[in-house]
Amino acid sequence: MRAGRTKLRSAVDSAHESLARGRCSRANRSPGAAFRVNMPRMGTILHGTLVTLRPATADDIPALAAIRSTPEVFARWRGGDDLVDEVAEDLESPDTETFAIELGGRVVGAVQWYANNDDEYRHAGMDLYLEPSVHGLGLGTDAVRTMARHLVHDHHYHRLVIDPAADNLAAIRCYTKVGFRPVGTMRQYERGPDGSWHDNLLMDLLRKCASVLGEDYNVEIVEAHHNQKLDAPSGTALMLADAVSEALPYDAEYVYDRHERREKRPAHEIGIHSIRGGTIVGEHSVMFCGRDEVIEIKHSALSREVFAVGAVNAAAFLAKQTTPGLYNMSHVIAAQ
Repeated sequence: MRAGRTKLRSAVDSAHESLARGRCSRANRSPGAAFRVNMPRMGTILHGTLVTLRPATADDIPALAAIRSTPEVFARWRGGDDLVDEVAEDLESPDTETFAIELGGRVVGAVQWYANNDDEYRHAGMDLYLEPSVHGLGLGTDAVRTMARHLVHDHHYHRLVIDPAADNLAAIRCYTKVGFRPVGTMRQYERGPDGSWHDNLLMDLLRKCASVLGEDYNVEIVEAHHNQKLDAPSGTALMLADAVSEALPYDAEYVYDRHERREKRPAHEIGIHSIRGGTIVGEHSVMFCGRDEVIEIKHSALSREVFAVGAVNAAAFLAKQTTPGLYNMSHVIAAQ
């Protein structure tokens, strides 16, 4: 939560979702009472692959204020003349919980989470900042993934949200690696230092994503195409494997054929299987196989027209862009 938004964030997010559905909150509740959530103050320590997250204390205020004052962080989080006081207010806020991000025992940033516990809209969200000297080392991805597991496994939130500035490509890449996906653009959502309004990208993560399921589920990918297709596996199957692999907490081995193996399935692999027959346009299935349950995400193309429509939509999106950059279909979908 950037400066000035911490205490109202749950209410704002819920209002956005209500408006998107074309309805208002229940009339017999005031906005403050409907969405205010008092966060528990816990001693939970979370261990990621690279970083450790622990509840921030008053002793962390000087270090966090120093990080907030760096030009790179201040440009995104901003704040007033007294960042020490603002960090202290964040730690005391009943609506958020702030965790210090530690690397080798040194505080290098903070991650905050908040929640809307209304039964009809229950979800949690997060935000973070890191010392610029450790940018590009994967610490942000590790911190977000570690917090996401905590919110899903320990607090049982089925949906998490995050809303980076639309031009903050580094943050968007970080969140995408964890499994967050763009679901829409919040136009003129946040006022910048120059007084103008800027767009933010709304991203969410569902509980059954690879980054949260982690090592508890085996991943298998099955693709099927017509009998004239020359390559196997398909490029899309490999792209799906890469996307899943980036979100997993381990380096996955791709296994394309098991007929020569006489062993139990290792945990750290992704199985990729190909079917060729008839005039199948294209089918792709990603299976998360756990104990007593299988979660499957599947796409079936019934006509090549869907690919043509996607190409036209992408071309129309690019024609409207005024800022040079590298765009992909996630940007196209978010702009719909």
